[in-house]
Amino acid sequence: MSVDWAGLKRITSSAKKPQFIKIEIFRLAIERVLRDGAITREEINQHYTGRASSGITLILAQVPLLEVGGRPQTIRWKGR
Repeated sequence: MSVDWAGLKRITSSAKKPQFIKIEIFRLAIERVLRDGAITREEINQHYTGRASSGITLILAQVPLLEVGGRPQTIRWKGR
C-alpha cells in the first residue's frame, strides 16, 4: 500500500492489480460523518464509481474515533 495527497494505492483481495482510491472519497466520507453522524457503504458507492467502499470502510475503521457496524454497514462516530 502507498499513500499520498492524491489518494491510496492498495492491493485488492483478488490481488490481480493494485487499486487506486482517490482522496476525495475519504474527504466525502469524513465530511458526512461530521455533518450527519454516519455514512453507509452504499452511499460511498453512490458517490464513487471506483467501487472501493470495502477498502474505504476498512481504512476508516482503524480511526479510533470511528466505528463500523450494522446492516447496512455504516461508518459512524463511536458512542453514537
